[in-house]
Amino acid sequence: MADEEQKESGSMSGTLVGVALALLLLGGGGTYYFYNQYQQTQRALTEAQANSQEAQAAEVESLVGQVGELMELPQGETPTVATIRSTENLAEHPFLSRGQVGDRLLIYTGDSRLVVMYRPGTDKIVAVGSVTIQEAAESGQTAGAATEEEASPEPEPEAEE
Repeated sequence: MADEEQKESGSMSGTLVGVALALLLLGGGGTYYFYNQYQQTQRALTEAQANSQEAQAAEVESLVGQVGELMELPQGETPTVATIRSTENLAEHPFLSRGQVGDRLLIYTGDSRLVVMYRPGTDKIVAVGSVTIQEAAESGQTAGAATEEEASPEPEPEAEE
């Protein structure tokens, strides 16, 4: 009888070891699988971001080329490009009041401090103005951690009577 209990006990501990080993292998395999999926996703995301940056740079270059055919643009500066997506609040800004959905703004914040509103649909320049850059502390606004300057396009000052 003692031999049978010992065999059952040994058989049971062998089964428990086998189950524990199987669970360990399954857990390790699952961990490897999900880690591998994570790494593939990270590589794909990095490639997509690089491609997106290249596409944006190519789009800016193309837009600068189109506008450069119509007027002389500052050399050695890469503009920030913005697209008008809504005209709801444009009436509040004199420079932007002539803008339409789809118009592109080329904003040069370097030495030239120039802003150009370009309408791709008609291939025309709608407005040209200067950019006023205010330090965040001067304007009384709180700047983000990475933002040191705030750019706001304003038209050329008009002579007052």
